[in-house]
Amino acid sequence: MRYQNRAAALFVAILLPLLFGVISCNKRTSGSEENSVAAANLHVGPPLTNEECTKFAVSLKEAIYSGDNAAANKLVDWDTLLETGMADVEATDSSRKNFAKGFKNFAGGSGFIGAIIESVKNDGSYDPLHVHSVEGEKRILFRWIQPNGGLRYHDWILARYQDGQTHGVDLYNFSSGERFTETARRGFLPVAVRESGLFKRPVVSDQLYVEHWPKLQQMNECLKAEKYQEGITAYRQLPERMRREKNILLLRLRLAQKAGDQEYSEAIQDFIANFPDDPCADLLAIDAYYLKKEFAKALQFVDHLDAAVGGDPYLNVLRSNLFVESGKLLEARKACQKAIEEEPTLKRAYWSLLNVSLQEKKFDETAELLSQLAEKLHEDIGDLTTTPGYAEFVHSPQYQKWMKSKKK
Repeated sequence: MRYQNRAAALFVAILLPLLFGVISCNKRTSGSEENSVAAANLHVGPPLTNEECTKFAVSLKEAIYSGDNAAANKLVDWDTLLETGMADVEATDSSRKNFAKGFKNFAGGSGFIGAIIESVKNDGSYDPLHVHSVEGEKRILFRWIQPNGGLRYHDWILARYQDGQTHGVDLYNFSSGERFTETARRGFLPVAVRESGLFKRPVVSDQLYVEHWPKLQQMNECLKAEKYQEGITAYRQLPERMRREKNILLLRLRLAQKAGDQEYSEAIQDFIANFPDDPCADLLAIDAYYLKKEFAKALQFVDHLDAAVGGDPYLNVLRSNLFVESGKLLEARKACQKAIEEEPTLKRAYWSLLNVSLQEKKFDETAELLSQLAEKLHEDIGDLTTTPGYAEFVHSPQYQKWMKSKKK
């Protein structure tokens, strides 16, 4: 039992921050060739149709929005995913079994599926964007908008089984820039070496990862304990080769975000220098240039990110917010309207357009948007008399008229 708990703890300690960090996708790369082959071998029958992929997406979304963790997990073949991830790692059967149990409890429970469900309950969203193919694999791209506006993308890799049902057999996680199978493998390495003496045929990067695992644990513990500068010091004590690895740079970024603008700016620049073509660098650059109030440059990276993910109406909401900061309210309005046209149920697009209407003092439109949000999108408007930014509207005749309409 002690070792089983250790296996689960090792996964959560480092990989949880990577799963829910900043966005990343390596230009939609599919991960290792070995994993591509493994996923392809699972598939039965002719290629999946777009209709089958869409059916999977609808079922997953329904399970997430209804809070049905069990139904969501039935759509994912965690066993095959783990088998693929651990396939090339030398380890005992007991270590594989214990790690798999910890991983499934995490991924299928509160750590991943459960975290998405909880986010949606708290005004987040998890929605399919489009079906597409990568190197012969059928995928469905999901967009996860967290309650605080944080943006994530999950590219589910699908296969049809003997029973004719479509299952998720892997997931390309844009937050870590790799497949879930690769994330599982990285989490399994320290477990395997601890129990069975891995690396009879060592791979340099794996060997370094295991050797310096305590330092990575220290970084994560510092993150949880809010000792951000101490965590950054631990990062700087890693070998140079490790300091350039994407997942470790992402963990450093999480520490640097709380350690001050200078540390954060340096962390962003280091990531961009090492991964200039990664869309993760785009989003980091958006943040960096926003902090510097260089909004035109931030908008360039929004465009690049949009192309990388194959189009997403929510990115027009980001554009609108940047235009507002630039004082370009007409452009902000157009960006919101385009987002609403492309995705009529995108609540944050309406809120952004409402913000534009407030700044333009177009209070008739403000009242109309509030009504749409409340009646069509079921948003809780709250008490506007205490909400910053609404003071002028609250003292307008349009507000009085809107309040009367609410009481009918």
